[in-house]
Amino acid sequence: MVARRTIVSFLLLCCLCSHMFFVFGAKEQPINQCNALGFRRVCSNDADCVPASCCHSRCAVNRGFELDCTNVMCSAECRKNTLDCDQGDMKCRDHHCVVAIKT
Repeated sequence: MVARRTIVSFLLLCCLCSHMFFVFGAKEQPINQCNALGFRRVCSNDADCVPASCCHSRCAVNRGFELDCTNVMCSAECRKNTLDCDQGDMKCRDHHCVVAIKT
């Protein structure tokens, strides 16, 4: 009986943790909010640019503002108009990091 409770508790804890990672770690930047990143987007070449969020990023920022995504769990889906599944590239255009979606 104790082993069963332990297993159930463990499974509930796993569900809670995965939900927390999904809610708090997998946030994305809506396209209209990319401009709100302001000076964090300044660049001089494409190599300066990295994703602005850990998962399903639609925006890019300067490498100096790169997030630590070590403990973030993302879904494996390919969301439209994001960097997912090689749909886009990070570019430095007019001295600002942008995500260029491939057509």
